[in-house]
Amino acid sequence: MAKILVIEDDFSARSAIERGLRRDKHELLLATNGPEGLEFAKGGKPNLIICDWMMPGMDGLEVCRKIKEDPELRTIPVILVSGRISREDMIMAFESGADDFLTKPFNFYELKARLRSGLRIHMLMNELKDANEKLKNLNDRLSTKNDHLHSLSHQDPLTELPNRRALEISLPRLLKQVGKREDSNSNYRYLAAFMIDIDHFKSFNDSHGHATGDAVLKVFSRRLISALKPGSSLYRFAGDEFVCIAPGMHKDAAIVYAENLCTSINHSLFSLQNDLKVTVTTTIGGAISSDGNHCTMQELLNKADEALYKAKYAGRNQSHID
Repeated sequence: MAKILVIEDDFSARSAIERGLRRDKHELLLATNGPEGLEFAKGGKPNLIICDWMMPGMDGLEVCRKIKEDPELRTIPVILVSGRISREDMIMAFESGADDFLTKPFNFYELKARLRSGLRIHMLMNELKDANEKLKNLNDRLSTKNDHLHSLSHQDPLTELPNRRALEISLPRLLKQVGKREDSNSNYRYLAAFMIDIDHFKSFNDSHGHATGDAVLKVFSRRLISALKPGSSLYRFAGDEFVCIAPGMHKDAAIVYAENLCTSINHSLFSLQNDLKVTVTTTIGGAISSDGNHCTMQELLNKADEALYKAKYAGRNQSHID
């Protein structure tokens, strides 16, 4: 049993179609003109539409066009019925969007055969629509999971900071934007990179265990984040090493910035689990890429690392900018 919309202005023709379809237990929607038929189509969502061609006002061709233009209705098969039988008439019917064509007077068994064919098409179209919807939902879920996996691959799970892989993607892009003011491709004249190291970190692990070491890393990263200037970015590089990138920062500003980062760490004790409080300090080395002294990513990080070792050699808990 199916829901069928019959759009027919002639009473006797409509009644004949109705009697035959009701014998087959179909649910019927009966419309006497085109506009009424479109309303029934939108509200009743029939499985198939039988529409007369010759109707006053809106004829069957226009009804077909409007149905096929509506995204919610276009998959409903339309059988256009007419006494016009020329080849040109049939071409006009199919070009308007009709899925089948039946000439008057028709044999009711022929109508039933066309009906079965149209309903089969409608069922297949709905199955295809459902399959496409399921495929879309699956693709959306896969896309979300891929985005999540991509995010995880660029994030340090302990500190939730971007990791070294993320740095290796973002830093070359930023370095390409360093140049002279008149250069249309440049956004900055300077870019500062800071290599940041926790002083004597191994002793936290040796004395209190790795859980305490992890707790130190978390608090350490939070304190650095709170001291970052707008536009700066912080990465966990490896172990207890972090990298801060500050676009647009020249050497004098970098010296002050590194000192502030040191102060953000050593200004008070770290409060950890089990009421444990420990003193933590940091040593920072920095380097500058500028419009007059361009560096590759590796060159810049190597210079920052060399500056870090100079600060360590000078006694730690301080910074050095080359």
